[in-house]
Amino acid sequence: MKRSQKIALGTAQLGFDYGVNNERGQPPIEHAFEILHTAYDGGVRTLDTAQGYGAAHQVIGSFHRAFPAKKFKIISKFATTNDCSDSALIESVFKMVKELEVEALYGLLFHSFHDYENMSEKVIQLKSELPIQKLGVSVYENNELDIVLTESAIDLVQFPFNLIDNENVRGEKMRALKLQNKEIHVRSIFLQGLFFKDPKELSGNLCQLMPVLTYLNTIANEHKITIAEMALNYVLNNPLVDKLIIGVDRADQLKSNLASIDKPLNIPDIASRISAFPYDTSVLNPNNWNFHD
Repeated sequence: MKRSQKIALGTAQLGFDYGVNNERGQPPIEHAFEILHTAYDGGVRTLDTAQGYGAAHQVIGSFHRAFPAKKFKIISKFATTNDCSDSALIESVFKMVKELEVEALYGLLFHSFHDYENMSEKVIQLKSELPIQKLGVSVYENNELDIVLTESAIDLVQFPFNLIDNENVRGEKMRALKLQNKEIHVRSIFLQGLFFKDPKELSGNLCQLMPVLTYLNTIANEHKITIAEMALNYVLNNPLVDKLIIGVDRADQLKSNLASIDKPLNIPDIASRISAFPYDTSVLNPNNWNFHD
């Protein structure tokens, strides 16, 4: 399998402004199409999207209609709505398939663990009636992974994994998921762009990450590579990861990312090397970020 096929393109940036380093906002449709062309031509065959990603579904559907020879596998996420009846849920998923211009979803994910708690029993009962190949859930915390691990109807689990939310934090849970034959998709490869910021410019509770981010820059400089190359290859080289999700707001960003995985890098023991720089793992969840001192 080509290394690029292990990548899923995140589409939040196609639907609205997303990421701490995104200064351009949502790209116009022609730029969005350029990103999708670049992905497909580069070997990427999977898109990660959601009902909550603004116009992302519509952008993808428009692309599929305009370029039917470039159909992607789609993983989409849904959230709890006011109408949680069986018919409303089934109608919602079929509507997603129609607007995305695909016959079925590769994966349908609960957008959060909260949604999973509220809706899992109902959705699992309806699973066979839905146009989906796999049912999954997107989570943040390891204790949420412990609960999902016991649910046989869940085929796919998505969670953050990167240079600092790493093997030390997630390794045991990832091995347990694989023992249950669950597909592992990881996101926040670049920690929503935080890896690209100058560590000295961090503020609020993110300041505690300054030493470890500074050290990561030191490692990258030692090996004459970029942070992006190091972050991508750290995740890509993990055999437990089935898909890594990256998002971009420009086609040239994606070209650069795809080029960096053509020269595989293996920097041993990154996780153990940075363990000397302690940080509160709760700050790895962007929901807990505080930019004010």
